[in-house]
Amino acid sequence: MYDTATKYKADIVTTNQFKIWNDGKTVELFRQNVPYGTVTEKTGIETLSDMLYGKTCYATCCCKLYKKDIFSDIRFPSYRMGEDSYTMYKCFLKAETVAHLYKPNYYYVQHEESAMHSDNYHKFYDYIELSDSFIQIVNKDYPQLFLPAVNRLIENNFWVYMKMRSDPKEYGTQLSHITENIKYYRKYALADKNVCTRTRLACLLSFFGMKVLNLVYDNFTN
Repeated sequence: MYDTATKYKADIVTTNQFKIWNDGKTVELFRQNVPYGTVTEKTGIETLSDMLYGKTCYATCCCKLYKKDIFSDIRFPSYRMGEDSYTMYKCFLKAETVAHLYKPNYYYVQHEESAMHSDNYHKFYDYIELSDSFIQIVNKDYPQLFLPAVNRLIENNFWVYMKMRSDPKEYGTQLSHITENIKYYRKYALADKNVCTRTRLACLLSFFGMKVLNLVYDNFTN
């Protein structure tokens, strides 16, 4: 990754990764039909657009190598969850050149006791606040990223909704906000050809009410 950064004078280098479970199951994420070692160059905004659509790499701080100057005025926020994604968005907005190395150089081990596998869903609401905050930045300064940001926002809202829906009394306020977000942004997601089929289907089902969405989700994903 360092050699790639030097050769391409990249502000950030990203790379493929493996996802590994305790039982030994291993999956290479974002595997594409290109030879290992291939490098692509894009601007930071182009790469960020890909990330918001779930392409090339995740918006996490791992699997990446950065120039020190990228972080000169960027710090992690105090979110309990999703703070790395929010920080990555800012880093890629600042980067002029990003090189992606098609070679898995990072092993993402899944721990059952990690925050991502917790059943304390209050902290997952941070993803919603993060998405709301980033869409405001996009609306103000980066209109070309509006649709990609909407995709990430609405996917986060559906994801957190599915976690919180089992206890509407506990998460009533959050669920109300999430539902309003889905109602407002779903028209943009449906009009965007880059949004994946699963998300488009969820948006369509939401027009019939969240109970219908729940019914379809429970019958076809379990």
